[in-house]
Amino acid sequence: MFSIVPIGDVRWVSSVMGLGPLYRDLHFDQRMLAPYIVAFKWKAYLALTTSETGYVLQPVLVTPEGELRHSYNFGGPMASSDLVNAKEHIDGLNEWAGKEGLKSQYCTLVPFLHEKQLQLLKNTDIIPNYQKESVIVDLNDQKVRGTTRRIANKAKSSGVNVRSHPLTKLDDFLKIYEATMERNDAKEHWRLPPSWFEAFFRFVKPTLLIASITEDKELKTREDFDGVPESACLIAYSQQYPTAYYHFAGSFNTQPKMGANHLMVMAACEYVKSLGIRYLFLGGGRTNSDDDALLLFKSGFSTKKLPVYTYQMMYT
Repeated sequence: MFSIVPIGDVRWVSSVMGLGPLYRDLHFDQRMLAPYIVAFKWKAYLALTTSETGYVLQPVLVTPEGELRHSYNFGGPMASSDLVNAKEHIDGLNEWAGKEGLKSQYCTLVPFLHEKQLQLLKNTDIIPNYQKESVIVDLNDQKVRGTTRRIANKAKSSGVNVRSHPLTKLDDFLKIYEATMERNDAKEHWRLPPSWFEAFFRFVKPTLLIASITEDKELKTREDFDGVPESACLIAYSQQYPTAYYHFAGSFNTQPKMGANHLMVMAACEYVKSLGIRYLFLGGGRTNSDDDALLLFKSGFSTKKLPVYTYQMMYT
């Protein structure tokens, strides 16, 4: 039986936590959808289909323009058992979307769960398309490229330090993030407003890491950072889920050869491992090219890659 569960309903939490530990993901958590409600006035629901063999869930966001979206675009259905058939769920969601007058759905499968999701969608009308590779770090078996480790060690010995900061440092993070977006001429959908990050800090409570350069004769040192802020990242996680996410990162790029970004990712890996979380998702490059500079950078921290699949549906 298909049903739509509103955000805040206890069935949302119980359904996500009812999944096996390796079937759960942070993007199914209703806290990840809250920033879109606050900043964009989108609506959030849990599409839930129950049967004798188990259930299928899928958190969804509905925009004022009639689009069905997902948190960070990561989503799609997930089942409580490999025995569950997703056809009833997909049919139910499509029927509901039609009644609501929705126009389309765009989704990126959760890379960590792509095998289970592809299997679940096998008997439906949805055919996901392969897009590119992404990097995930297995912190129990991390293989760091030698060059990457040397650059990080050099950064540390040259006066770069990385430490966590309270979430009251939102403005400092935004300055670094926005500078990165401008420098890379980022697409509009990545340029999230301050209100989105305010809600992200409030509900998701990520860890904020900032890399600072402690010795800089030209720039004035800020005592609250033990140096000059150079790079920053947000680590989104909950110890209820096996994967933490390095979703948002940026740099002023004032001294690119110093290795602050390398040291920051290494620090992020150490931090997540200390929490008892096994995986840290770094994401992919800016393109699907094997020589993409961002993908090559991330690949220095792990040899493990996951494919990214997307699908799109039109309702009208």
